[in-house]
Amino acid sequence: MNHQAIWSFFDELALASGNLIQGYYDSNSFTVDSKADTTPVTQADREAEVLMRQMITDKFPTHGIIGEEYGRD
Repeated sequence: MNHQAIWSFFDELALASGNLIQGYYDSNSFTVDSKADTTPVTQADREAEVLMRQMITDKFPTHGIIGEEYGRD
């Protein structure tokens, strides 16, 4: 895969997760929880990571993922 294709995929990830998060922001319907380390996290954060993980897995099924909310796969 060439660099342009990778950058295009990064754009897809950003747009998809941004749209998901924007829906929460626009609805003003979200709560902020605290993680074990006391940093904030919302349902939008969690769902955005799940979405991006799925997109990455679909595109690159043999790649590993390290994420903030759900750790390492």
